[in-house]
Amino acid sequence: MEIQDIDPSSSPSPPSKSNIPTSKPFVDKTNLKTSPKASSYIKQSLSSANSLNLDSNKETDWKVAIEQAKAYKSFKKQQSLKSKERQGKEHTPNTKAKKDDESLQKYREWKEQQKKKILETAIAEKKQKLKKDREEEATAVASTLEKAGTPTKVDPVDPLFGKEISFSTSASAHFLTAMMNGEAAISPIKTEEASSAVTSPVKSPKQSAKVSPDLLGANAENEEQFSDDEDSDEDNDVVESSNALLASIRDGSVEDKQAWPEALTDELVDDVIGALPEEDPDVLQAVKDSGKVLVRVITWNQQAKKPPSTEDMRKSLFRENKYHIIVVGTEECENSIAKSIVVHSKKNWEEAVVEACGDKYIKLRSHTLQATHNMVMVHRALLPLLSQTNSVAIATGHNVGVISKQQLGNKGGIGISFCLGKTSFLFINAHLAAHQNATEKRNTEFERISREVVEGLKPDGGDFDCIFWAGDMNYRINGTRQVVDVLLAKEMHEVMVHNDQLSVAMQTNPAFEGFAEGPLNFKPTYKFDKGTDTYDSSKKKRIPSWTDRILWKQTADPDAIKVLSYASANGIKTSDHRPVYGTFDCKLKGAGENDFLAGRGAGAEEDHEIGLAKSQVCSLM
Repeated sequence: MEIQDIDPSSSPSPPSKSNIPTSKPFVDKTNLKTSPKASSYIKQSLSSANSLNLDSNKETDWKVAIEQAKAYKSFKKQQSLKSKERQGKEHTPNTKAKKDDESLQKYREWKEQQKKKILETAIAEKKQKLKKDREEEATAVASTLEKAGTPTKVDPVDPLFGKEISFSTSASAHFLTAMMNGEAAISPIKTEEASSAVTSPVKSPKQSAKVSPDLLGANAENEEQFSDDEDSDEDNDVVESSNALLASIRDGSVEDKQAWPEALTDELVDDVIGALPEEDPDVLQAVKDSGKVLVRVITWNQQAKKPPSTEDMRKSLFRENKYHIIVVGTEECENSIAKSIVVHSKKNWEEAVVEACGDKYIKLRSHTLQATHNMVMVHRALLPLLSQTNSVAIATGHNVGVISKQQLGNKGGIGISFCLGKTSFLFINAHLAAHQNATEKRNTEFERISREVVEGLKPDGGDFDCIFWAGDMNYRINGTRQVVDVLLAKEMHEVMVHNDQLSVAMQTNPAFEGFAEGPLNFKPTYKFDKGTDTYDSSKKKRIPSWTDRILWKQTADPDAIKVLSYASANGIKTSDHRPVYGTFDCKLKGAGENDFLAGRGAGAEEDHEIGLAKSQVCSLM
């Protein structure tokens, strides 16, 4: 039989029975890969050959059948490729054929173009709003300075919008400059004796007016447009003063290295703070006899990271059976700020706190504002003394309202209040505006939260006896990253404290009148590389700062609150912030009197909803 050349482009017909070889076929089955249809032809041929007891001399005829099967497989492959090519040419983003590789790529490109257009529109709108807000802020600053008779320094070029006039020197900056030149008097911060070093002005070894970077910069960036992980540009005055200070350090005008003061850690006061009695009646009786309670306040920006183990938290933060009241304020708690708009429950964190505190404590109240959370735990022995528990949240974040002014809780504060006997307590935890140059915005938020929380919890007027104000307050150190690194290396604590924005604000801004803070002797608590003691080494290189703080205010008795410990928990490294804790000895009004319990105030006998948890993501104004 003559072997014909096979044309791969033509469709072969299956072999007929007359062409089936009469010999036993020689087939390498391991290399035989055919289409299902060709395989059936081969199986049919094999079956026929075996049944006819084929002659082995006609082996070449069987090879023809193999070649026909291969040709059929090649033909089907070419047909499939032509079909795919036709589908690719006819495809549009909305057709069902987008699963094809080439067409799917076109669909993705089209989607990216749509996203880009939406993003460009959103950016343009945000820039326009930012420009408007800054113009309003500049007008307000100019008006304030004009009333105060203070000249303004005008920078004709705005770094964001080109030739726009903006004010680069704030009223606080003018005041501090005058203070450095000996032209202004200043009252000391009301703190413990251990923090008395905070009250003296920053002095350079040569030129004090230049080297003390007040330099608060009035052009505070609009925080609503950015995340906390970004910082605005440095103020020119800050850069100049920082460079002058570096030059003074390098030429030997400053001591080579100074001593960093010891922080008020728990270990230093263990002898003062003993464990509470084991039995509840003994705890209650001790409070009645002494007229005092120990209050533990904790603030921690968790960066939406999972907290450490219960054992680690007890060791560093909660210290079992030591305190009568434990207040835990967290920011970016459990979920990120963005995710908390949808998932704002903090159930997992609350369960972790309850477990860490132990079974002697109960949750009095918790309240969530988007990613910010505040929670009060009390020793169960104090339940007979508790009344009038309440809470409120004030959002100061994004403006989202159209008809009514509605603001998201990406920034804001939460207040929880209650009475313990005759003494009223208020605990505020807040997350204030971010960025190096947003000091004035933070000051405004502090004033608003302080005022509106009290109005919300005491609608009939009046004030609370003991107020604690904590949170990621986001105040930074005035200076460049370079100069702050040098100050840390040389342990120049006093210079750093005097350039701390909150310390300056407490001396110059009326909103902080009456508030005090413990000695700021722990190292800056922001911003760390993950799991290390290294300050931000990313390309942004944020300036190390004391962003996490605890303040207090006593309105009735000037000696009602005494700070025992105030430090950071450096062993907890799950976040880019270190937790900060404070322990306070608080006097109670009316202790030892016969009507100590009876004088809890109106509503004392009402159910004040112990253990209630509230949650919200925004507020209406």
